[in-house]
Amino acid sequence: SKEWRKRGRLLGWQRKGVTGLFEPKTLAKDGRMWSEELESWLTIELVDDDPYLRLYDKANKRRLTIDEVAEQAQRQVRRVKRLVRRNQAEREAERQQLEAERQQAELRAQQAEAELAELRRQLKGNGQ
Repeated sequence: SKEWRKRGRLLGWQRKGVTGLFEPKTLAKDGRMWSEELESWLTIELVDDDPYLRLYDKANKRRLTIDEVAEQAQRQVRRVKRLVRRNQAEREAERQQLEAERQQAELRAQQAEAELAELRRQLKGNGQ
């Protein structure tokens, strides 16, 4: 039943081993209920004015729903893809820079060879 939604608090029962009868579970002072089976605190929280059952672990960290886990995973995938694209762009820019530097070095080497050839030609011409 959705009685907990109407009343805005948790209702729970626990089966007693000796008698097999169900007895109401007691709530903590803050209105939460501990579930041994789920190893979680159960609490009612309002989301957009609607009460929702939320679970918290022993460290008081909220346990995520399947949808929240999926959304978190999708955000992580998008973040990794952005990082990969940025990394690829940086590598491409570095590659282009290295290529430009290689071409400049090749041009300087050609100029140096031409100057050397000219000096040799001049030396040959003066030695004759």
